[in-house]
Amino acid sequence: MAWKKRMLRRSHAISPFGVGAMHNFPNNEVLIAAALSKWPHQKRTDSKAAGLELRDQRLEGRLGVTHFRLPPAETTEGEDSDNRAYLPFVRFPRWHYCPSCGMMRWLTHNSKDIPRCEAPDGSTCKKIYEKRRPRLIPSRFVGTCSLGHLQDFPYIEWVHAGKPDCNSPQLQLISSKSAATVTGALIKCVSCGSTNAVMSALGGAQAQQHSALLKCKGETPWDGGAGGGPGCTQQLKILPRGASNVYFPSVVSSIYIPSANSGAGMDPLSIKIREELIGNEDNWSRVMTDDKTSIDKARLAIWCSFVGIAESDIEKVAKIADGHLSSLSDDSHANETPLTEEQYRAFEHHALCAGISRRDDNTNETLNLTKADIERDYKDIVASNFSEVILANKIRETRALVGFVRVSPPLSLSEGRVQRIKHNKNQPWLPAVAAYGEGIFLQLNPEKVDRWVNNPAVIERIKKLSARYNSARIDQNPKAQIRPINPRFILIHTLSHLLINQLVFDCGYGSSSLRERIYCNLHDGSPVMNAMLIYTSSGDSEGTLGGLVRQGRPGNLENVLFRAIEGAKWCSSDPICMEMEAQGPDGANLAACHSCCLLPETSCEEGNRLLDRAMLIGTIEDPSLGFFTFEP
Repeated sequence: MAWKKRMLRRSHAISPFGVGAMHNFPNNEVLIAAALSKWPHQKRTDSKAAGLELRDQRLEGRLGVTHFRLPPAETTEGEDSDNRAYLPFVRFPRWHYCPSCGMMRWLTHNSKDIPRCEAPDGSTCKKIYEKRRPRLIPSRFVGTCSLGHLQDFPYIEWVHAGKPDCNSPQLQLISSKSAATVTGALIKCVSCGSTNAVMSALGGAQAQQHSALLKCKGETPWDGGAGGGPGCTQQLKILPRGASNVYFPSVVSSIYIPSANSGAGMDPLSIKIREELIGNEDNWSRVMTDDKTSIDKARLAIWCSFVGIAESDIEKVAKIADGHLSSLSDDSHANETPLTEEQYRAFEHHALCAGISRRDDNTNETLNLTKADIERDYKDIVASNFSEVILANKIRETRALVGFVRVSPPLSLSEGRVQRIKHNKNQPWLPAVAAYGEGIFLQLNPEKVDRWVNNPAVIERIKKLSARYNSARIDQNPKAQIRPINPRFILIHTLSHLLINQLVFDCGYGSSSLRERIYCNLHDGSPVMNAMLIYTSSGDSEGTLGGLVRQGRPGNLENVLFRAIEGAKWCSSDPICMEMEAQGPDGANLAACHSCCLLPETSCEEGNRLLDRAMLIGTIEDPSLGFFTFEP
């Protein structure tokens, strides 16, 4: 069958349509993004030649990989599909139905096209000429579990629940006028006459009575896993295939900080080993023993001689190779450096506060920063509240896809239910994209923050918010650890939202084009961070147009900050918004609603949680509660 062209934006292959995600293509076609093992250019030499390799050594070290790879993009080289760069998808759901007569048909994962209705005897399509019959439509319902498995709705089992088995089941989907919802779907077996409603699988007495039919099979259709083994012990959750909680990508992002030297602190021999041995699948395989459990020292010596490494350095090469091998793990992903997000961001915070531009001579990547003199250049509204203003003229954000979860969002990278997309310990890469843009880095005055945060009224207000937030975390995952939330984080996070909402009126970007990155230490003993980075989340390889940086310059930033604070003093939903004790997702906000603080989901790191205007401007009863209104 001829190769069929389908289009997908490269960045969307990381989020929201990364590995394991279903994507709706034109003409009622639904496919699921295939596993990394099915991607082209599996060998690093091939990916380098195709220009798909992406480097970020800090993030590589954290995630235990030697490099990242860009999703393959369209190429103009020839018409043969073997010469094209492509992103692999497989067909899912496999159950399809005719939109005219409702007759259902099971397709395989590798079906390249959607067939027309077969029009079995008795169907209304039987009278239609074969080439004019409608094409089948994917099933509207899928089954998933909290461990990330995915499978077709068990139509055959469910329609015959509690009834004699049918030797040759032939299914029909009967939809009422409310067909867009679960309540409007009825399944019928034409062969035996059995019927059942999809709605009854979502709960109630029938679902409990036949709960064995709604057990997860542990299927992973994105990598060809069809279950059949011990399966999964989770209860199956039936969802519309387009539901927002069918897929949550787990993306780790990093601001690229070029090293002080092109070797990133590594000597030339270490760089050579990392690039030509550890990062080369063929060479790495050659120096291992036949059972792939250890390094064969004789083979390693031969390889060193072949690539020109001196005999005196072989012992050092062996030590580095053994260290890399011991860091690999089949389970629990122990290859990842146990850095918390807070620890990882401390380095970025230090580099941004320094305000020094950097350049990597190997990649020509730059971090272009301009450090402002606050006392000299800015008016009191900025100078008295901030200790650092850094204008990021050009920055790069690396976004790597490490896995995904279903049913409810992930709480952290280390959460056990994250379905990892990197299963092979010898696979040294993960998919990622780089986004170039500009930004404004703001560090709050630490002395003023310390005086404000000791206010007993501030501490008491945040206690209830922290308790509700952590209660919701534990409800989603009983094994989740308590996350300490302090007033400083709420202050910085809410201020970031208010500034973004104000900047969209001045800088020329929509709110969905801006992102926040919060730098705040929540644990005692960590480096003190009271900062935020507001930056553009999209742009080409040359960056963006400078509209955001312009608003951070003297004369502009004061106006942006003033209007943001003044706008926060009165919400169109006040006094209800200000007096609410719990609102927003999981009740994890105080005085914050869609009319004053919330942002598009792509802009907020916390999913629009942990917000409170009162931390900035106080309450109606106590205006001195706010950071910008209190008197020390």
